[in-house]
Order: sequence, then C-alpha cells, then structure tokens
Amino acid sequence: MTTLPVTIDIPEAIYHQLKVRAEQTQRSVEEEAIVALADAVAADVELAPELVAAMADVESLDDDALRTLADGTLAPEVSEELEHLHNRNNESGLSASESKRLNQLIDQYQRHMLQKAKASAILQARRSSSSDAV
Repeated sequence: MTTLPVTIDIPEAIYHQLKVRAEQTQRSVEEEAIVALADAVAADVELAPELVAAMADVESLDDDALRTLADGTLAPEVSEELEHLHNRNNESGLSASESKRLNQLIDQYQRHMLQKAKASAILQARRSSSSDAV
C-alpha cells in the first residue's frame, strides 16, 4: 500500500483524545488518527450497496472477530499484485484486462480498509459503553 506523508498541527485536546483512544486500542497515535480520518471521510461518502452490506456485517461480529478484522491485513499476494499493477500503470500503462484487475483489487482494498476502520470504531464504542456502565 502506498502512503503519503501529511503533517498537520492539531489542538492539544484532540491530540490527547487520540492518544487515549490509541492506548485503549493498542495502536499508535498515528494509526488512531488514520482510523478517525477514515471514519470521517467514509461518513461523507455515499457507499455502494455492496459496501453498505459489508459494513452491516461487521456490526454483528463479536469482539474477538472484530479484533481479528481490525488487526488484519490484506493477503500478501493481493497486496503485491495491487502494488505491481499500480506501478506498471504509472510506468507504462496497463492492458484492458490488467486495468480491470487493478480496479477489482482497489475495490477489495477499499472494502478491507473500511471494514478495518469500522471494526476499530465498534470496538472503541463497546469499550466506552462498558466502562461507562461500571
């Protein structure tokens, strides 16, 4: 997966909220910020019906399954193929079949990332509600 660096200044209060959430989810502050951004961006985008269904499926998972999903990665062969096709596309272009495959892999990657973010958010909400009940 290609990542791009972004440097932003955020209010101290938001940083501390991210830090607390990161500690609760055993992630770095940077990873927690990515989850928060993904949630915010996903909320503004109308999802395709199949993504809505996939996201609804995540909500019914138990905590162990959510943790597995939140901590999961794409299969190495999928990541490698995605990166290979992306690089080829940038360097020399793709055939029609390769372009179709790249789009399928991008869809798979996006679905995976949305499900990871949703699983993390649900776990966080469940932890918050259980600590509020105590």
